[in-house]
Amino acid sequence: MPPAGDDTSFPGNPVGRFAARFVDTWSSPPASRSAAFRALVGIVMTILGAALLVGAARADTYLHRGIESGDDASAVAHQTGRDLGVSRDFRDLDPTLLAESAATLDAAGVRFVRQPFVWAEIEPEPGSYAFSDYEPIVAAMGEAGMEVVAVLQSAPGWAAAAAPPGAMSPPADVADFAAFAAETARRFPEVRIYQIWDLPTFPETWGGRAATPVAYADLLRAGSAAIRDVNPAAIVVTAEVRPARATGDGSDLAFIEALYDAGVTPSFDAVAIGIDATGTSPLDRWADPTRVNLSRPVLVRELMTRRGDPTTPVWMTSYDWAADGTSPPDAGTRLLVESLDRVRGEWPWMGPVFLAADMATTGSAAAGSTVDPFGPAERAALVERSAGGSTVAGPGQLPLDAPAVAYSGDWDDETVGDRRVRRTSRVGSTVTIAFEGTAISTSLRYGPSAGQVLYTIDGQPVAGTEVRDGASVLDLGNLIAVDERVVLAAGLGTGQHELRMTLASRPDAPGVAVDLAFGGATILQDAPVTWPVNVLAGISVIGIWLGVRELAFALALGARWLVRHRQLDLGPPLSGWQPRRRA
Repeated sequence: MPPAGDDTSFPGNPVGRFAARFVDTWSSPPASRSAAFRALVGIVMTILGAALLVGAARADTYLHRGIESGDDASAVAHQTGRDLGVSRDFRDLDPTLLAESAATLDAAGVRFVRQPFVWAEIEPEPGSYAFSDYEPIVAAMGEAGMEVVAVLQSAPGWAAAAAPPGAMSPPADVADFAAFAAETARRFPEVRIYQIWDLPTFPETWGGRAATPVAYADLLRAGSAAIRDVNPAAIVVTAEVRPARATGDGSDLAFIEALYDAGVTPSFDAVAIGIDATGTSPLDRWADPTRVNLSRPVLVRELMTRRGDPTTPVWMTSYDWAADGTSPPDAGTRLLVESLDRVRGEWPWMGPVFLAADMATTGSAAAGSTVDPFGPAERAALVERSAGGSTVAGPGQLPLDAPAVAYSGDWDDETVGDRRVRRTSRVGSTVTIAFEGTAISTSLRYGPSAGQVLYTIDGQPVAGTEVRDGASVLDLGNLIAVDERVVLAAGLGTGQHELRMTLASRPDAPGVAVDLAFGGATILQDAPVTWPVNVLAGISVIGIWLGVRELAFALALGARWLVRHRQLDLGPPLSGWQPRRRA
């Protein structure tokens, strides 16, 4: 039997002979390997290591692109919170059903309603306004605790530019639109969110041809200024843009980029996009301009950050999530819940998500009809999700009046410069925050009259802190007034947590008036598990190092900088040297 590696075992088989010779050489002592063999091994190992490294980088990009901890995006202060919205025109709903509709939406966790305000119907003649169709909608939603987003669109004939029949038209003069926007803000002081136009990149909404970014920028600038003159606290959102569903042509990204080129950034507080993710998985993480899926907002976020605007949130003012026709019956519901969970847990820069809902009415024994905004399965899933924690905040900044923040006691709103705070002087007043994250920090004011804060996480004091009455103690006393961001807890486990803060007097100064000024909170989330990528990258680095090492040895041997160790030749054996045996 021939020895291992003997290529005589493979007559007529060049591959077998090469493999046998390779194994034989590889199994021989390293010092006896030729320069050519070392070079071959080095090249192969370097190529494999580089391929693994590229694969690790692509895997990291695919798995984690767009994911931020909340601290990275702490400058994104969501003035409205990040709760669920619905995009739907309520004017065709029986006014007697508005209250029931609002209650249904509220039960599903909806906090925002995106309602078109059609200028052509509101002001059919110059200066003659008819808001009667909109007043009951705004009133019903407000009574249910929801905010209306007024989408201002569609110029009337007297103010419109030339347009083909059936197409929404932009105004010939943006001053006419500004007057309409100002009048709407005056008529509805309770409405604070305005969206300037809708889908301007679609020809049917801009006079038969897509709007140029410069033309829309002029409209946005004029409308925003008019609204803010009436309501300085108004929030202005750009018009929704979305790519062509079939092609993913990148027109939405190009339009947003051009708005930044037009210098209209001061005129908006959020950038709106629409996503039709029908038939795609919410876990499809590949973000590409030619791909239309739930990951597309990541491209918008990266564009805004690249243009020096990382503090402005992205709003998804319309999201279509339906499964395709071949999916199981419950696939649409699963896609909806998975989509919302991903947005909430991974993207602290994303503001409200508005679901594209068709309002259907069905028979009801109690009131004659009931309102089901999403279909029975979707509605049931949202109600269950709401009951399980729709008022639980995810990563990112949390505004003072977010649903996840609950107050007890006497609190007053104050504005200091451009900052809002909520202040209390009553000992025992509390603020409670339900959140999902691994750390939480709060904005608190230190000062001469500031008291102590007793706080707990999940009902327990934080390890390593001073404890009083079963809670951690934070003394806010200071010689001068200063606002500080204070990390109250870190290293928490995944899942839901609750922070509870209570104003307490100082034990060393009983009876002295104290106060607590709370400026909001930031919830942080540790980076997702990256060990598979790290392991793959580590293996690739080792492979590259070994490959380069073999190539270096091959070069040194070929240049005769090193001499291969050969077996030492001791010459012929000695004879007759053995000592004689003793007698």
